[in-house]
Amino acid sequence: MTSVIPRRMISGRFDSLQLPFDVLALVITFHADVCSLLGMMQTCRDLYQVGIRHLATKANDLVFFTTPEQIASFCLFMHGNVEYRSSFLRRLSIEFNIYKDWSKSSEDFKLFATILRHATRLECLGFWNLEDFLIDVPEMVTAIASLTSITSMDIESQDTYTSDNAYRMVQKMQSPVTNLTLGEISSENYSPLPFIEAFQNSLRELSIHDASDICMELWSSNIVVPRLDLLVLHGLWPHNADIESLILAFPNISRLYAYTLTDDETDEDRAFQRSANLDAQKSVSWPSLEILCGDVTTLWTLGLTCRVRCLKFWESVYCEDLPLFKDIIQCCKPNWLYVILKGREEDSPEGPNRPVLTLPPVDRIQGMIAHDLLQLDLRIYLNGNFTVKSFNLLLDQIRDLGSLTSLRILGLSIYVHCAGSELIAFH
Repeated sequence: MTSVIPRRMISGRFDSLQLPFDVLALVITFHADVCSLLGMMQTCRDLYQVGIRHLATKANDLVFFTTPEQIASFCLFMHGNVEYRSSFLRRLSIEFNIYKDWSKSSEDFKLFATILRHATRLECLGFWNLEDFLIDVPEMVTAIASLTSITSMDIESQDTYTSDNAYRMVQKMQSPVTNLTLGEISSENYSPLPFIEAFQNSLRELSIHDASDICMELWSSNIVVPRLDLLVLHGLWPHNADIESLILAFPNISRLYAYTLTDDETDEDRAFQRSANLDAQKSVSWPSLEILCGDVTTLWTLGLTCRVRCLKFWESVYCEDLPLFKDIIQCCKPNWLYVILKGREEDSPEGPNRPVLTLPPVDRIQGMIAHDLLQLDLRIYLNGNFTVKSFNLLLDQIRDLGSLTSLRILGLSIYVHCAGSELIAFH
């Protein structure tokens, strides 16, 4: 047998294998963890160049900083070739931990501002506790304002003073932000309106984590966000849940998520607000909603009368919630219903140490479900003691759901948790 030995091996020299840049970039993606990636980058110059791009881009992960040391290390790395490396940044988030000493980081922040000016493809930007940063480094405001590529922003703060600097920053921004998340902001003078107003012509998704007074603030303003499709409101106080102000400010939404984090209102307060909302929708209303999601109390108080394709209850529905549940179903007439049902533990005649489980109200909701319901996703939680007889009764009630003539899809999950055992799920 005759073998042919490459001439480059006979000469004692083995030339490096040349692969296209795109192929090397694909090879790099198989090494998701940073340590493996750094090891590959140290093997040759070509992999080093490809690795830089992957490190900066980080696929779908945020480039995230929480300490001054991380900021300094990042700035040192990026300034090795700031224009080239900054151009690969896509998602960037900085958390200014209020318990860390940032006093010696002003020069790093100025370098960071330079990096941002060259991050012309940056899409997502997040800040936590950014007030000190904006005060000490005005170059940062200029850098962020000059970018035109940012489509998503996430702002959160534990600072207790005003957010004037943050307001001025967003008002100067040229980027058409479409997705805005306003997290928990502790300032007593905080208002989400300046942030919304800055992007009112481009916003498509808006999430507010402190929406306690949003309806009152919208009512006293003339803000209209015509392109908004998704609205998420956390911490909405039922007695301030004015549906008319939401409809006028966000006339074209198709998805609404509304949650109450605290519930100190009386039944009279909620009933009064619901009545006002029902009256208001006689003159102004959304045509329909694709998704409506929230807890029973909030959804009942909002009193939406428009048609809803998918209705989701994000908290459990108990027997005492059924009157509110029925009102919501009758107003929305959903085609798709997602609901969580739970039973309650009650003392048995044998004593408080032998609690019995009141079954989830499956049989009672059947008569409340709209006649044109097409899909029902039912999640049932059983906690505590229950007998085989009661469990069989529950199965019979579930089986009776088949009598709903319009129903095409039934999704069912049963979660059973007994004392001293793991959670068991049936699907």
